[in-house]
Amino acid sequence: MSPTSPGTPRTGRAFAALALLAVLLAPAGCGRNVASFFLAPSGELPVPATGSVSGTLDFGTPGTYPRSLVLMARVRDPNCVSAYNDIKVVGSNTDPIFNVATAPALTQLAPCVWVDTLTLASARITGTFEWKFVTNNAFDNPPDYSTTDGGQIDGLENSLAFAAPGSANLDADVPPDYLDRTLVCVLDESADPPTYRFSKIEESTATFSSTADGRFTIAGLVPGTYRLRVRPPTGAPVNLTVDVGNANVELGTVQVGAPAGSISGELEFDPAQFPDLASPPWPPVRVLLLQGGIQMDEFTTTRTDKTFAFGNLPAGDYRVRADAKLYAPDSADATVSAGNLDVGTLTLNLDVNELTSDVHVAGDFNEFEIADTTRMAQNPVGVWTYTPSHPITAGTYNMKFVTDASFDNPTDYGGDESVTITVPVVNSPTGLVSGFGTAIRLQFTATGNYRFTLDERRQTFSVESVPAPRLSAVRR
Repeated sequence: MSPTSPGTPRTGRAFAALALLAVLLAPAGCGRNVASFFLAPSGELPVPATGSVSGTLDFGTPGTYPRSLVLMARVRDPNCVSAYNDIKVVGSNTDPIFNVATAPALTQLAPCVWVDTLTLASARITGTFEWKFVTNNAFDNPPDYSTTDGGQIDGLENSLAFAAPGSANLDADVPPDYLDRTLVCVLDESADPPTYRFSKIEESTATFSSTADGRFTIAGLVPGTYRLRVRPPTGAPVNLTVDVGNANVELGTVQVGAPAGSISGELEFDPAQFPDLASPPWPPVRVLLLQGGIQMDEFTTTRTDKTFAFGNLPAGDYRVRADAKLYAPDSADATVSAGNLDVGTLTLNLDVNELTSDVHVAGDFNEFEIADTTRMAQNPVGVWTYTPSHPITAGTYNMKFVTDASFDNPTDYGGDESVTITVPVVNSPTGLVSGFGTAIRLQFTATGNYRFTLDERRQTFSVESVPAPRLSAVRR
């Protein structure tokens, strides 16, 4: 278990209930959205939310209407461009807590407006929810969205600020009726300052379609342009843009699941600099499918297969983007008409800005010490090795590969403490994690000397037995 967790836990919650009540009841003139009102662009007068959008989903099979999520986001600034590829809700809602890898991602539904559903499970949140909006899958690099006031309860709706490394997390005292149910989270970067809001689905611009006839209606909309996304349980999402006034807009029949073709391709990893990466294991790569700048789907490659594919796609223009830690992203444009379109090979070359400055092996066997005696050596680029000068006694230990001489800031390479890995181990998966419960748990069955290897290029680690060092080679 690492000795620290991201951000700074908040103390002094004596006024938690009062703070939450202020969040829920704050008037529109105080800058918060309440019930069916939004501030006008001038910020002076509330705009009545009397518009709505209705439609009927058609899945091509009469009498079949699977329950489908319908999300909407208002286009506040059509020229806004987010600085981030993804934003995740990372905190006490994740399992393990504050684990980036298992955190739910938001979808950029409109320019700089991120929306998606999530559940705050009562098993992990006992009244208080603590989190950050983590950008680009890494704590604090680039800066995350966090609290504007470290001394206050933030609540389920508030403004956001960029978080300095190690700064306070966001927090809210969650009412019981918000737990274990579908909530809609909206993060609006186009607002000044950026804002967030967690809402029950019936109080947000989202709904589920009827399983009886495919109908859906989203009410309580202020006039403006909206992006609408229908997400069926299977098949590709459908994206629409609709202009809403003060009355209902009837979309009529929305065709869902009418596939025209598919997109496939393959990845390679800096073949000039890393020729050995022609063979597995490979790092997991997040491949995004975008249409009109909006994410439609995503695919994560496995460690033994570097191909990707998106199926059941309606005809149209798409962009495929591949991104992984330590590598610069690559993308390709594709026009789908019918059949499969092979976009070829996307090449992920080393991004020098992603390189870790140093790595330490820290665990129970060395009292989690960060010192010269626990520093790893890098050779070649992205491959780190370390051999302790003294034997490791047989036993079971927790450890992490600590990056940049700081626990959890930035994130470290770790794992899942509930899983015990028996040494020796070669090219076992690891990943960037943070917080309690995210160490690697190793069982050494015999006392001896061991070499630790971290391969950032593959996101794997190895622990292997080595001969005892000669006396002249022992570090003092």
